[in-house]
Amino acid sequence: MEEFEDDDMGQQAFVIKKNVADIQSGDTLIQVLGTASEVNPSMEFKLSDDTGKFPVREVPHDIETIDEGGHYRVFGEVTVDGAGVQYIAAKIVQDMKDLDVDLYKKSLDLMEKIP
Repeated sequence: MEEFEDDDMGQQAFVIKKNVADIQSGDTLIQVLGTASEVNPSMEFKLSDDTGKFPVREVPHDIETIDEGGHYRVFGEVTVDGAGVQYIAAKIVQDMKDLDVDLYKKSLDLMEKIP
């Protein structure tokens, strides 16, 4: 888990790494790494990994662009809109264009094997 300064509460909080398939309603302060697709002019997009696809909204204003097919790490919380659609309300969006995705996946596989 990574520490995260929660601006609203002024307290330390912890971020939990998740795969898209593991996201549940009520998740707070999650971290998801994936590929952006279906990017719209409002900077809303779908984040997908090997397990699924999940909408991301409320992207911080300091992000200038989200590239279709780009790799991003999103920190945020799961919320529901008025139509009942779940999405990640992004607090931080990191461009991961320099990430070696294959090496990252291999390291995750090795970490799972550690008792």
